[in-house]
Amino acid sequence: MSNSSKVFVAYGSIPPEIGKTIEDAVAIANNYSSEVEYHTWVQNDIVGLDLVQPIVEGIENSSFVVADISSVNNNVIYEIGYAIGCGKRVIITRAAEAPIGIEELNRIGLFDTIGFATYSSSHDLAAIISKNHSGHTIPISFAKNKSRPLYLISCATTNAVSQRILSRLKKTRLNFRSFTPSEDIRLSAAGAIENIVSSLGIVLDWRSEDDATSTRHNTRTAFSAGLAHALKIETIIFAQQGAVIPLDFRNSSIMVGRSEDIDQGIAEFVPNINVAFQESVEHNPTKVNRLTEISLGDSAAENELGDLSRYFLQTATYAAATKGTVKTIVGRKGSGKTALWARIRNKLRSKKASVIVDLKPEGYQLVRLREDVLEHLSFGQKLHLATAFWEYLLMLEIANKIIEKDRTLYARNPRLTEGYIQLSEYISDYNDLGDTDFGERLHKLSTGLAGKLSSDRDVMVGKFNGHDLTNKIYAVDIKGFRKHLFQYLHEKEDTWILFDNLDRGWPVHGLEDVDFVILRALIDASRKLEREFRKQDLKLKSIVFIRDDIYSELVLRTSDFGKEQPQKIDWKDPDQLRELIRLRLSDNRGLNGKTFEDLWKLLFCSHYMGEETSQFLIERSMMRPRNLLNLIGHCRASAINMQHKIIEPEDIEKGMSTYSTDLLEELSREMEDVLPEYNTLLWDFVRSDQKLDINGLHSVFDRAGVPENEHERVIQRLIYYGFIGIVLEEDEKYIYHFNYQIELILANIRRTGKQTLFCIHPAFRQSLTLV
Repeated sequence: MSNSSKVFVAYGSIPPEIGKTIEDAVAIANNYSSEVEYHTWVQNDIVGLDLVQPIVEGIENSSFVVADISSVNNNVIYEIGYAIGCGKRVIITRAAEAPIGIEELNRIGLFDTIGFATYSSSHDLAAIISKNHSGHTIPISFAKNKSRPLYLISCATTNAVSQRILSRLKKTRLNFRSFTPSEDIRLSAAGAIENIVSSLGIVLDWRSEDDATSTRHNTRTAFSAGLAHALKIETIIFAQQGAVIPLDFRNSSIMVGRSEDIDQGIAEFVPNINVAFQESVEHNPTKVNRLTEISLGDSAAENELGDLSRYFLQTATYAAATKGTVKTIVGRKGSGKTALWARIRNKLRSKKASVIVDLKPEGYQLVRLREDVLEHLSFGQKLHLATAFWEYLLMLEIANKIIEKDRTLYARNPRLTEGYIQLSEYISDYNDLGDTDFGERLHKLSTGLAGKLSSDRDVMVGKFNGHDLTNKIYAVDIKGFRKHLFQYLHEKEDTWILFDNLDRGWPVHGLEDVDFVILRALIDASRKLEREFRKQDLKLKSIVFIRDDIYSELVLRTSDFGKEQPQKIDWKDPDQLRELIRLRLSDNRGLNGKTFEDLWKLLFCSHYMGEETSQFLIERSMMRPRNLLNLIGHCRASAINMQHKIIEPEDIEKGMSTYSTDLLEELSREMEDVLPEYNTLLWDFVRSDQKLDINGLHSVFDRAGVPENEHERVIQRLIYYGFIGIVLEEDEKYIYHFNYQIELILANIRRTGKQTLFCIHPAFRQSLTLV
């Protein structure tokens, strides 16, 4: 077999019976033909042996690669990524009785668009790997993203390591994109490949096995590392001390025992990115087709903060916010709150005489304060403490922004010099001389306060008055600090506070009363601070961005709250979403000035199942911009993989399947914040009818364990989220058809009574296999 082509076959050593099946299958396959020679490589993860080079050579010298994912072995996952990066065809297999279930594979992502073949015996597997695998490979040709050259794979749980990594990346001032599990359910292979290939640098962290979310995260990390290494993209991998790192990339990882290890790693990483940036003279990558060139931006606003200005769709909410007439902005998840936050911030930054405080915590920083102190106090005590905490924090952040903004100005302006130095001294302990970001400062302040108060017996048993508690919270002379802060601000035109992302720190399995107290306290503190500014003839405008369902629940739970009407982000008109897509498509080279219809033809076939394709997709987006961008992205990924010139009907079908599954899990998470006791509810609609009468709904509720006295409340929630609607004159109508006025739907239900026919939104029908 000297002239035979070689095939690399990788699999995990556990469970051994599957390994035996694979070895037998390879022996059978080698007997089929003298033209192909299959070589197995079992991943034992033997400590102390450097096996990386022969593995790499085995992949590079193979005609194609076979990888078995019956168990999630991260060396094998790394090799899948490496093989794709080498431009190899990868055949992924999985035993029918594999230890890891299909549901968990779907939640990880990656294998959805690559696909895998299932076998029950060695003969089945031999037949699979012996087929003619000369078909196309996965495209890995995408232009470099020079405006956001770094890509970060984030974990679902935030810890001190990931927080420090994020803080250091921000300090580099190299813009980055990220995969964030709280925003994206799964990391698709297509998404990972495009984001990694288009990057100049990849930032990863490896979690220890005691982390509840480590399996999914580490699988994504291993795949990304393999792909990046094959493509020779600068990659840095941080690992917690004690974590077991796969052999394939153990030597290229940095063990983190202290925060300085991260700082040093980033410091050594950044110059390499700058070199890559200089060397990345566009090499004109091979273009598979126009679809690989056309971009609609990222569905997560966090990944395109610097690009939004070019294609942001201005709305009435944006106009009102920039005028300062809005105090609270609420919107459904995926409606564009963060995009609006970013655009308002960037607009206001052009005001040289203004102080713009943009706060966006990344999660987990309030855990200790919440669990060690607030949960043990009465409602009134919780609210008083949390409000005082937020007021103090906001003042510190205003001062910190002054120190940051006027660092070069104060020395040239005698009117500012003394006040600047005094403010610097007041907050020097808080901001560590500017070497931290807001997430770290918030964590430091809240954990320090939690430690101090939790050891104070009088506080923990509720024996304190407001004055005593305030003195315990403030670490500085608050009267002097406030006086000097106000004096300095008289030299400024106005001050703005924009607060987004508070939900990142909420519990995974439903909000509790203390979480609503924290949110209420933030709003109360910002309003209190506005009043104090007015007394000093100063202008302060604060806007808090909150999920609409959470704000509504806050109003319901708090009788003395909610007099102020928030500004809502609602998308009601399909043409408004078409304009959003047109602006994004027009941002591509050579496409400016074209109509939506002309641009859409470059991307999509005209009709799917008898419907015009843009209308079909918009209907299934539930009128949420992020959903629409995600759905288009899934369809585009399928078309690129199939090397179609435009998105064809079969790509829409595949995209819808992936999107429907993601949307079901995402909405289930969203609802869990306010209905945690019914966490299986959406899944219990599986294989039910697309249209249900009231008895049909109640039957599903019974399976989900919803008591009869809760049926009406749960129906209202399902209507609110758009999961169910009602049939009127044979047409399906959902909450966005009623301008998001749920009372109009409820009035129709009362009118039709027991004859009401409910319908499940078409976006969920594939994932629930509705009949």
